[in-house]
Amino acid sequence: MSDRRIDMIAKAAGYWSAEYGCADGVPPGWDPEHNIADAASLALRLGLRITPYPIYTEPKHSVLVSKAELPGEGNDDDWDRAESIIAFNNNPEAALCKAVCNVAEKIGRRMK
Repeated sequence: MSDRRIDMIAKAAGYWSAEYGCADGVPPGWDPEHNIADAASLALRLGLRITPYPIYTEPKHSVLVSKAELPGEGNDDDWDRAESIIAFNNNPEAALCKAVCNVAEKIGRRMK
């Protein structure tokens, strides 16, 4: 992960120092992009919706992670949806980690 991506994910998770403008207080070894427990904890903390995809009766091949509303500047134009669909590619846990981090990164970027 790039440093900027890590910072935005940490910011969304609440590990952020406004004083220094960088991640702060991140637990040792925290790696939601590669650790399913960290990704699941992050998803719960952020209130993310996790759905196997497709949602109908077909065999599942991807994971959809979404957050209905993101913080913005205070007007309707600044509220939108963050979502990420990642194919399993024979590793649904890795797909879930990546999708959760994609949405967390977008949330972090939108936070003040």
